[in-house]
Amino acid sequence: MTSIVNKYLYCLLFLAMPITMTVCAQSITPQKLVFSKICAGSFNGFDATFNYSGFPSGTTFEVQLSDSSGSFATPIGTTIISTTDVSASQKKIRFSVPPTLIGSENYKLRVKSSTGFFSLPFLNNASNASFAVYFKAYENSFSI
Repeated sequence: MTSIVNKYLYCLLFLAMPITMTVCAQSITPQKLVFSKICAGSFNGFDATFNYSGFPSGTTFEVQLSDSSGSFATPIGTTIISTTDVSASQKKIRFSVPPTLIGSENYKLRVKSSTGFFSLPFLNNASNASFAVYFKAYENSFSI
């Protein structure tokens, strides 16, 4: 008799679990960036704005850089200068990129949340996902 009751209890719990669970679809939607080239180094700051939804309170976000070929297999962390709440569902991260990068025209940027969710790559002002990133040590005046 006890085993029949246990079977029914397990069935009831199995059926009741989906009712009590809340599923939130997380999304990060990057906005188009106003630049297409990045000069690496802590002296330059760049803004990345994005919309987000479905994240628990306290979730943090960071901007990640791909490798020089555009792959996020081993993303490169950026330095967060500041994070601004534009609205309840929009943030702006001001960031810089490390000066140790290999110069390339194929870098990409994305947002990663502390929950492990990633955005699609940002598009630059030319609606392209790739960015030129270079660094030149200061010797005298120059332009890119």
